[in-house]
Amino acid sequence: MIDHSDATAEIYFLTAEEGGWNGPVFGKTFKIIMKIEDVFHDCCLYLLDAGHVIHPGDTLTIPVDFLFPEIVLPKIGIGSKFQLVVSKQTIAEGEFKMTRVSIEPSRIHASFRITGADLNPEEITELLKITPTSTKKKGEISILDDNPIPYSLWLLESDAKASNKFKPHLNYLLDSLESKKNILIELKARNYNMSFSLYVLTKHENVEGHIDSETLRRIADLPCNLWFDIYYDLGDEDEDV
Repeated sequence: MIDHSDATAEIYFLTAEEGGWNGPVFGKTFKIIMKIEDVFHDCCLYLLDAGHVIHPGDTLTIPVDFLFPEIVLPKIGIGSKFQLVVSKQTIAEGEFKMTRVSIEPSRIHASFRITGADLNPEEITELLKITPTSTKKKGEISILDDNPIPYSLWLLESDAKASNKFKPHLNYLLDSLESKKNILIELKARNYNMSFSLYVLTKHENVEGHIDSETLRRIADLPCNLWFDIYYDLGDEDEDV
């Protein structure tokens, strides 16, 4: 594994005849949905040792990171099976060869999102000159509940190293967006919703909730809201607690 990745997996990428991709996919990293026992999880594949390319029919042993390893790692082990899914289509199958036993007790993740019923994600990318982490268009079918998505989405996630503090993640997003303030004001005038979102998953501990005044000032200087989603992982405890 590289850089203490969450797991290493052997993955077979289906051919077009088997329902997989029609051609190769290129990139150092590849973000995708992993399906484990009928539950969907966000993950990132590292293709550094695979020559930065996936060909249909390839079998690769590559590192995997999960967006929320605290949820996934306790539920998997060596030999656990999974599928990789794109738009409800299974494009690869695999099993874990190694998993990281020690996981940090809490995880903080940050994102910046722009949403709107008539939002055009490609236009937002062109205006901001920033490559988004992901985009969705109104009417696309959600892989989570099979319902049409009611609005379009442009999403930028923090690329900061894993941390149990807010500041590194917010700084990454603010450094990317502050020079685009006038464009964000223009988008706000179109009645698009813009917000920074902090997701916190904690297990048996308190999470440091400090955001310094300078970071708050930088956020307040942009026409955006700030949201917190804090979840407590009960593990095997009674869910009614």
